Amino acid sequence: MFLATTTAAVTGLLSIGCGSQRTPAVDTNTVRSEVAATVSESSVIKILSYSLSDMSLVRQAALSGKGNDSTVEISLDRPANWGDGSFVGALSSLVKKTLPSLFEYSDVNKVVITIYGVDQGSKSDEIACRLVVDRATARNIVWPMLGPMTISSTVTEYYLHPKIQKNSYALGSGIPGH
Repeated sequence: MFLATTTAAVTGLLSIGCGSQRTPAVDTNTVRSEVAATVSESSVIKILSYSLSDMSLVRQAALSGKGNDSTVEISLDRPANWGDGSFVGALSSLVKKTLPSLFEYSDVNKVVITIYGVDQGSKSDEIACRLVVDRATARNIVWPMLGPMTISSTVTEYYLHPKIQKNSYALGSGIPGH
């Protein structure tokens, strides 16, 4: 009885908005119609356009590999509004909006996202963050639950520049190591 009541309460909370983040933010009708085809650079750009407010941040959206072993490589300049304290949260949001749609393509085996610009508001070629998610890992991710506290241990590979990591914690994100 307790389990049934608890489950009902949690379900009720989720249905009224607590933790109900819509993922992916991409128009799934559009993406699903493309799923029959293999991933292309234009489909990656289309997905990014739903996820990013400023497409001028995209340095590269490239594909490598063949068959069911395609890798999507996305390189972005750090958005000016991603402060050190909000960087990991904003990154988590971007990943939740982008990766589920990319993994709908059966030929995508891995997605690599690299963000450049360690200092907020300054463009540079220094890597601020890099993460990799392979298909095996993506299958186990509960996308709505992905957030700043779970992203580093959820993705396949994760790197956050030490300066952002240090400043993020110092600015009160409350997330040690982020």
